[in-house]
Amino acid sequence: MHDFCPLCSINKFKKLFSKLIWNKYQIDIVKCINCGFIYNNSKIDKTELNNFIFQEYYKTKNIGSKIDDRFIRHFTRRAKIHIKYLNRYFLDNFSGKVLDVGCGAGIFLIKMMDNGWEPFGIEPSEECYNYCVDELGINVERCLFSEYQSNNKFDLIYFSHIFDDLPNINLVLEKCNNLLRKKGKIFIEVPNWNRDKNFKTVKDGDLIENKYYFTPNSLRLLLDKNGFKVNKLITYEPIYINTLLQYFKSPISFIKKIIIPKKYKAHIRLVALKNDF
Repeated sequence: MHDFCPLCSINKFKKLFSKLIWNKYQIDIVKCINCGFIYNNSKIDKTELNNFIFQEYYKTKNIGSKIDDRFIRHFTRRAKIHIKYLNRYFLDNFSGKVLDVGCGAGIFLIKMMDNGWEPFGIEPSEECYNYCVDELGINVERCLFSEYQSNNKFDLIYFSHIFDDLPNINLVLEKCNNLLRKKGKIFIEVPNWNRDKNFKTVKDGDLIENKYYFTPNSLRLLLDKNGFKVNKLITYEPIYINTLLQYFKSPISFIKKIIIPKKYKAHIRLVALKNDF
């Protein structure tokens, strides 16, 4: 629960949405009256929330409840797209240390390792953690980002659809500053709340897990506030081709990708540079 808005530090807000989930989690989503930032202001027992994150969250996902062929196709495709995008911000043939926060089954880390990077990951899910360690043999710790400790300095910290789930977001960015090497970068991809402002369409598991509902403007302001220089911020419309149904719907998705205004495209993607003062 926040006493103050994470973005502007004012303690005046209005409630947008409330829901009791599974007779256990009381969810309250609020909007700051001063800056308009939308965030989860629920008061949930920390032990219960951590148990949900470590044991239950992945079971609520359409893709992610089990590591199967569809899971691997989906995240392999995403990893390739992200790596191609990231290559614009590093010198040719650059390799360094990368930390993937919420690394899932480690697919992005394996692809980065194929490109010469040294991979490190954080993953609370037992199934995904075991897959990373036992099947892939990569360096992953089973913990929360707030608990993670390392003597390494990273060239890249990667947050793919996880940044909006992390509590105490200003402390998260402070920790990133401490973990990054000089001129290190962070990659963030999150849903764009300009696109869908209907909380009733958000899955129960995500309502529990999500802490913030970003727009391009609020995400940029948060990074600026915490001493990061935004290299690039875009919005984009994804096209998923993981199932036969998605394959047949892909022409419609392609048309949507073209005609939807930038402000309302489904996802925000950002690369930012650590500012060394």
